[in-house]
Amino acid sequence: MIERSGLKGFKLGKAVVSNKHAIFFINCGGASSQDMLKLIGLVKQTVYQKFGVKLKEEILNVHPYIEHSIPNVCNDSIK
Repeated sequence: MIERSGLKGFKLGKAVVSNKHAIFFINCGGASSQDMLKLIGLVKQTVYQKFGVKLKEEILNVHPYIEHSIPNVCNDSIK
């Protein structure tokens, strides 16, 4: 539904909806928690308006100390 809403790859500053997997929200460096929450809220509101479905978050915090094990998805996520 996120992809069908046209939000795959959408960015709000440095907060980005992944261009590969629209259910992932990525901080590409410098996005505040408020920026991330704004993007999540925008996505939830858009999906609700288009489909009448209320999305719920499943939050997984990825900490900087494991950054080396995560592929660099920011370059692929930004249109």
